[in-house]
Amino acid sequence: VQVINGGAGDGGVTGTTADDTALLKRLLGNLLAHDSSSVEDSTMDNYVMFRYGGDTAATATAGTNTASLFLVQFQPFALHLWRDGEDDGPPLVSVNAENLMHFE
Repeated sequence: VQVINGGAGDGGVTGTTADDTALLKRLLGNLLAHDSSSVEDSTMDNYVMFRYGGDTAATATAGTNTASLFLVQFQPFALHLWRDGEDDGPPLVSVNAENLMHFE
């Protein structure tokens, strides 16, 4: 499991690359329905993302052991799940604190 946090408060998690932070911003842009370039660092402090499963997005293209991206939103609490390499659209599954669930 790889932890990705692009928040400004702690400078990001050790091992988080610029590509990881860009991926997190892209997911938040999709989730919040606006351009990822307008996602503020203060907004990113409200999220942490975990990548687990396959090695990289390249394995997803090859069709083997596809990784997943699991995004935790703290306020209001919600969970979102994407497949790595399919992060340009809405999440596959979203669950929030009001026990509402959405599947794509």
